[in-house]
Amino acid sequence: FPVEDLRHGLYERYSGGLDLISSALRRVGVEAERGEVEGEFCPGAYSVRSGGPKGVKHAGLAQRVTRRAARLEALVLVSQTDEVRDVLERFYGLLGLPFRPESVGDLPVNVTRVIRAVSEEVRRRYSGAESLIGETTMDRARALRGEWRVIPDSSTSL
Repeated sequence: FPVEDLRHGLYERYSGGLDLISSALRRVGVEAERGEVEGEFCPGAYSVRSGGPKGVKHAGLAQRVTRRAARLEALVLVSQTDEVRDVLERFYGLLGLPFRPESVGDLPVNVTRVIRAVSEEVRRRYSGAESLIGETTMDRARALRGEWRVIPDSSTSL
């Protein structure tokens, strides 16, 4: 999003992002709503959950604002959340901070369906058009893919 004045739009972008992700998850059958979950990782007001305050966190939003632009991003937990849960449980335990393992869980659909739902919601709201990603970009993404996934090593303290 272009940004003319950094002091304006921060909360509106969060609100729009929460609404977009919640709507996309409702498209795939999740009773998603904005709100913090008791004992969640990275606690805050910019979470998307189901099941109310004692439910499951499905997504968290963050922003990066510079002099010329703002980027809003969402981390959506779709599947294989047991890996994340195990790491978070150890991490929060070492920090002595509260964490409720039940606050992390899989969605009832696969990644492809979630991507499709988010894409449809973006198209509906912003008149976005689908386009292909160039092969050079895809090759680079494939080459770097291994650097982005954290696989817990049982021999480490975390």
